[in-house]
Amino acid sequence: MNDANPFRAPEAQLGGGATTPNGTPGQIDVGAALSEGWQYTKDNLGLLIGAMFVFFLLVFVSAITVIGYIFLVPTFAWGYYRLLLNVPGGQAQIKDMFSGFENYAARTFPLLGMVILSMLPGLGLGMISGFIGATISQTVGGIFQLVTTIGAMYISFRWMFSYFYMIDQGTGAVESLKTSWHATDGQVVHLLLFALAAVGINLAGALALGLGLFVTVPMTTMAMVVAYRQLSGR
Repeated sequence: MNDANPFRAPEAQLGGGATTPNGTPGQIDVGAALSEGWQYTKDNLGLLIGAMFVFFLLVFVSAITVIGYIFLVPTFAWGYYRLLLNVPGGQAQIKDMFSGFENYAARTFPLLGMVILSMLPGLGLGMISGFIGATISQTVGGIFQLVTTIGAMYISFRWMFSYFYMIDQGTGAVESLKTSWHATDGQVVHLLLFALAAVGINLAGALALGLGLFVTVPMTTMAMVVAYRQLSGR
């Protein structure tokens, strides 16, 4: 590993089913992901609700300043994802929320770099559609904006597991995006169904006076962890 590369994440020292960063993609089973996500949530509800509260509180306090938003929020995000990934193995603890500080630069900067890289396609497409609308035709610009929005959503679907690959397998920023893209090849329909199911479940939670979100958010989050494990074979 080249320590001079700020976008290279540390190698993860984890057990479980081994897989190469560019290994053969698995298959997402939406029903199984939701079912297992629900089971993990039932078994760890207190921990998951507590972690959710701690994470949002830390992000809220950190985001008060630009420096905190840039240099602390990614670190807490790393810890939150690490906790979620530890749930299936029965090793999750609240202290995992602060694990990003254990190797701060090697964990925060790759994650920050990946966030920036993942934003570039959407920003670029948005600028192009805005330019077309301002210089050619608002109608053409509007149509192009619709197309680019769909394109940006497609890219976000393909990259949605990049955070898990980075934190779980120690891949760098670019490698994590590439690995998620490779793993989700041919899985877009499953990803769309998963996203629709997650949105529907959380809407139902919100309708229950908002209190249902204390269950549905952890459930759908853990379902995403399960979907990642299905893809990666871990």
